Amino acid sequence: TSSSRYFGFRGSIAQRMNVDWTGLIREEFTRQTPDVGELTSRHRLTLGLARRPKRSNEQHALFMANWKVDYGPQAGQDRISYLLSTHQNRQIAENATLSGRLGTRWTKTRFDTGSINSQALMADVRATFDIRRRWELDLRGGWLGTGGLNEGKYAFGLGVAWIADRNLRLGLRYNVVGFREEDLDEQGYNTQGLRIGLQVKFDEDWFQWLK
Repeated sequence: TSSSRYFGFRGSIAQRMNVDWTGLIREEFTRQTPDVGELTSRHRLTLGLARRPKRSNEQHALFMANWKVDYGPQAGQDRISYLLSTHQNRQIAENATLSGRLGTRWTKTRFDTGSINSQALMADVRATFDIRRRWELDLRGGWLGTGGLNEGKYAFGLGVAWIADRNLRLGLRYNVVGFREEDLDEQGYNTQGLRIGLQVKFDEDWFQWLK
C-alpha cells in the first residue's frame, strides 16, 4: 500500500503414510513493514501426525509440534515459543466418547531490559453422551499450570448439542469457571462463559448431485 509493505505465505502438505497414519507439514509466514514505525512479523511451523484406524474406528489420536516466532513494536510482542501436544479420542461405549488433550509450551519473551522464560502445561478432558437420536450432552474439565502441579487454574463446564442433520450440528455450552491460553487452547474451549457453536461438515455427500 502507500504506507506499508506486506508479505505473506501459507502452505501445507498432508500425506498418508499407511492405512492408519497421516503426516502433516504446515508453514505460515507474514511480514508487514510500515513506512513509519517498526515491522511486524509472524511465523508458524507445524509438524503433525494423525492416527485414524480404518479397520477399527474406536481410537483416534493427533500429535503436533509447533514452532512460533512473533515480532512486534510493543513490549512483550517479541517472543519464541515451542509447543508439544496430543489429542486423544476414544469411543468407550456405543453412546459415549471420551476425549482429552495434553500439551506443554516453552516461551522466551524479549524486553528492552532482558528476556523472560516461561512454561505452561495444560490438560483437559471431555465426555460426550448421545441422548436419543439428535441430542448430545457433554461434560468438560481442564487444568492449566504455570508454576507446578500445586499451582494452576481450572475449567469446568457442560453443554448440549442438537444434530439438525447428518452434517449440521448446533451446540450451546457454558463454562462455570475457566481460563485462557492462546497457544495451547486457541479455540477457547476452556474459556469461562457462554459459547454458541455451529459445525458444518463438508464431505463427499455434499457433491452427490454432480453425478
